[in-house]
Amino acid sequence: MKLVKDVLEFIEYTVTLDGPTHSELMEEVLANHGVLGSGEAEDALLEEIIYQVAILESGGFLAKTEVEPSGDRPDEIYYQLTWAGHDLLDSINKRQYQ
Repeated sequence: MKLVKDVLEFIEYTVTLDGPTHSELMEEVLANHGVLGSGEAEDALLEEIIYQVAILESGGFLAKTEVEPSGDRPDEIYYQLTWAGHDLLDSINKRQYQ
């Protein structure tokens, strides 16, 4: 559940119009778990993060926007929390402190 919480919190606290990019999200969560740049451990956690993000998206907790490259903006994927995603994060936080 910590991995899900970390993903949701980073997206919630990234204050941009589009939300964090896929690469920003992956880098932040890997760094928070202390495996950024650690080879096999990083690869294993990266697969788990991608899986959790896919589940959160299919469950309606995340909205994913794919942006085509234009000007100085690269081809990228952005994530935002839905209302259900905010509610899920609130629920996780409440359970943690009970």
